[in-house]
Amino acid sequence: LAIKEGMVVHEVPHESFQETIKQLKTLREGGTLIISQGGADAIAKEGVRQLAEEINAWKKEKQLDSLCVVLPSGTGTTALYLNEALDDETTVYTSVLVGDESYQLEQWKRLSEGPYPHIFKSEKRYKFAKPYDEYLQMHQELQDSTGITFDLIYAPRTWIEMCKNIDDNENVLYIHTGGISGNKTMLERYRYKRDRQR
Repeated sequence: LAIKEGMVVHEVPHESFQETIKQLKTLREGGTLIISQGGADAIAKEGVRQLAEEINAWKKEKQLDSLCVVLPSGTGTTALYLNEALDDETTVYTSVLVGDESYQLEQWKRLSEGPYPHIFKSEKRYKFAKPYDEYLQMHQELQDSTGITFDLIYAPRTWIEMCKNIDDNENVLYIHTGGISGNKTMLERYRYKRDRQR
């Protein structure tokens, strides 16, 4: 879809990714905007601050003394900036879906000195974007119980970890991060996996 809108893809070897991004950010060509992968950029701070203001206002309107805000993390930028901007009685929790906890902290340290959101501890190691039966089961349970379509890569693991780590008595606000256009191909991967297991 992005290519249809004129995006140009430049593949960069993993080992030179950070250096390439740093060099690209020195460009001063008119009409060019360089945004790091996953929005891991200080320019995201303003938009996330606006989201935090909306959450703070909603919390006040609902007369909640405390709130747990939960969202998945790719780069963790949204979770980081929400954590900075939400009021003191709001705790931000996230699940790390790309890399591990040390990689997540490295990403955050590039953007901020902290404090950082709480990271859900996962009992199982998952590979990013791999189809797991428990992901599909959670996806279907959410669809059936809420009528809301969540993405199949980020949301299921976050919901699984949230259910294991947050007390039922807590006030929880889950941030739906979108990305459902990829569900079509993920569902095809689940069908292929099921067919191979027969």
